[in-house]
Amino acid sequence: RAWWTSARNPRSPAPASRAPAVGVAGAVALRVMAELTPSQRATRDRVEGAIAFAAPLLNLVLGIGERISRISEPTDHEYYPVRQGPPRLLAGEGAPDADAEPPGGSGQP
Repeated sequence: RAWWTSARNPRSPAPASRAPAVGVAGAVALRVMAELTPSQRATRDRVEGAIAFAAPLLNLVLGIGERISRISEPTDHEYYPVRQGPPRLLAGEGAPDADAEPPGGSGQP
């Protein structure tokens, strides 16, 4: 259950007026949001309920479509595998050690 659905449970605390927003390089900033009106909460709850109700049916439709696709064309001739580029550091990672083994192995048996 997500933090914004706490309005459904009367025993849970009121919804937070600040939602975390992830910015550049993963920095977390707080974004001030206005409180939802009762009408907006009701609308949100109805939409979330409709999505939750329809999700199993939509999953079934996607599963059937995938099966039909695999039966009709078992080999995808338009598929091109992703080419692996040079390794890149992610935010917060240090430089790789010079003595460390490369990710694909050393190539030595």
